[in-house]
Amino acid sequence: MISRGTIIAGLLVLELAIICEAVIAVQGGGQPFHHSVAQAATGGRLAEGGEHRVFDGGAHPALTVDIGYADLTIVARAGSQIDVALSRSHGLFQAREPIEAEKDGDTVRITATDEPGWTVGDSRMVTVLVPADTQVTVVKGGDIKASGLRAASSFNSVGDGTVTVEDYNAPSLHATSNGRISLVEVVAARLDATSGDGRVEGSGLQVRNGSIESDGRVTLGFASGTDTVINAETDDGKVSASGFAAGASSVTSKGDSDNSDDDASSQTVRVGAGDGRLDVHTSDGNIRLTQEG
Repeated sequence: MISRGTIIAGLLVLELAIICEAVIAVQGGGQPFHHSVAQAATGGRLAEGGEHRVFDGGAHPALTVDIGYADLTIVARAGSQIDVALSRSHGLFQAREPIEAEKDGDTVRITATDEPGWTVGDSRMVTVLVPADTQVTVVKGGDIKASGLRAASSFNSVGDGTVTVEDYNAPSLHATSNGRISLVEVVAARLDATSGDGRVEGSGLQVRNGSIESDGRVTLGFASGTDTVINAETDDGKVSASGFAAGASSVTSKGDSDNSDDDASSQTVRVGAGDGRLDVHTSDGNIRLTQEG
């Protein structure tokens, strides 16, 4: 049985946390800011609630992001500027360590400047508008979304975050996450995607070389123009392929002859001339490959 003293102590801690949250709100941390860009915090620091900083992207724009568990949205737009904005935190015990943006040569760096203390998460969102030819490297982020990029990029989501990449056309793409990875209309000579504890989904893909690793199901749709050989293997599931030219695939079942869902199986599919190589593997789940259009 929990003692009365323990209950009272717990209530006091909760009350103190609520008071601290109220103080932060009064000081501006818990309410949106309404200052102009010219009034943004100096020294590269982004104020919560919509403050943003604008940088000249330069001749070879690049963006590096290391923001821990905060979420990230990157959107390509016309122009040469990189615009960085930060939304405020919501709720008790959310991470509040400063996030700063600064320019180093042609690279804009966005970083969480201190290690967070005890938190239950990070509800902030960093939003970045970039020129389409910006080379993006995300060292750490929560849920990551990127669209419209035209330069080689790398995304690493931490915790249980997800990675979503849309309308991408560049020499290479690298995506890592413990959660879901979603790839829509991705054109890349090399694609590497790893989901440690989730699924990988793709549609409108046009790739030549690379690897896809998952701990869940994998569903990939390939657009016309794809030129590769897909080597798909699951340790516990079924591999299926549909829409490809007759004779483009071969199946090997390592378990039962019916290629059932509870046995290892593999399949090789040639797409186009088959000049590249894409390895697809999952330790637990089905793999579905389709030729689109």
